Amino acid sequence: PIQWCIAQGEKISGMTTMLMDEGLDTGDILLKTEVEITSDMTGGQLHDEYCRIGSALLLETLEKLENGEITPRKQDNSISSYAPMLTHENTKIDCGSDADEIVNLVRAMDPYPGAYTRINGKKLKVFACRALNIKSDKSGVVLSTQDGLTVGCKNSAVLITQLQLEGKKRMGAAEFLRGYKINKGEQLT
Repeated sequence: PIQWCIAQGEKISGMTTMLMDEGLDTGDILLKTEVEITSDMTGGQLHDEYCRIGSALLLETLEKLENGEITPRKQDNSISSYAPMLTHENTKIDCGSDADEIVNLVRAMDPYPGAYTRINGKKLKVFACRALNIKSDKSGVVLSTQDGLTVGCKNSAVLITQLQLEGKKRMGAAEFLRGYKINKGEQLT
């Protein structure tokens, strides 16, 4: 899935046209292009960029194939990598991770399927957050509800700014906190 490169903190992703064979992504390469992943890009934005670039790459590939301008190249399997399928477990926020890892996971899973945690037994999807330059050793603990939901993580904290409680609509954290009481010291799990 395209979300995985953002979740892993990659700065560049790629797109390849290839010949089909019996294996998974093992055919000869026809053309390839790189896609820059900006520090604020979400999974949805990367999807849209792939659609834009991919359609142009496909047209270029077909034209060059028709004109005999492409020589297929064998893949170097020593540098191949595979992204795992998205599961309920690998979209869960681990508050024991560092802030950048959490931010990357949240960006990657926005808008779908959404990274999540739990508060008071309820699923809480997080769609936007940012790393804060503060020290904390209280992973998953709500440190503040001012300007959003500040939650401790490994050695620092994140400020959650967009979220969705199960059964509710997606909204800004400040708006959410006006209608749903979360106290400093509560634990996200």
